[in-house]
Amino acid sequence: MGDGCRNGINMSIKYIAMPAAWKYMPTDVSRVAKEVFGYLYNSQGASTRFDKYFNTIDNRADFFAASNLYEQNLGSKARWFGGADFVSRAAITGLGADGEASYITFAAGKVVGNPPIYEWRAASGNALIVNGFYNFRDLFNKKTNPREWDIQQLKSEQKLLQPIQPKIFE
Repeated sequence: MGDGCRNGINMSIKYIAMPAAWKYMPTDVSRVAKEVFGYLYNSQGASTRFDKYFNTIDNRADFFAASNLYEQNLGSKARWFGGADFVSRAAITGLGADGEASYITFAAGKVVGNPPIYEWRAASGNALIVNGFYNFRDLFNKKTNPREWDIQQLKSEQKLLQPIQPKIFE
């Protein structure tokens, strides 16, 4: 996969993540969202390249925001993606994604004691994207109970991420 394809997907994801697009151009953004998510989840080899599109905290946060708006407007109304977007960007406590200046406090945390927070964030984010692919795809492709999906996703996320922190910080 070349940079052109990755850039095209990332630009489309940013468009889908724009609340104004859903408000003022719902037909167009709905069409784009269905096509982009359909490609991301259902094209041949999708699972093997999914993490290549969302390999930075900013790209993951944009994916979470786009997925959240898709779910709220066209999908099952699952809420996990909105929470993931918030955690990625939140001021002071966020993981450093653009949007609420969380990158400032995240970087400041690196200065205090120099913990390997960037390594932890990269390992955790990559694990979440790689291991979340099939759950995300199932949510996109199937009508499901959003509350049950959210709960199962949170459980899976905790189980997946719990062992990463000790490996990085010890």
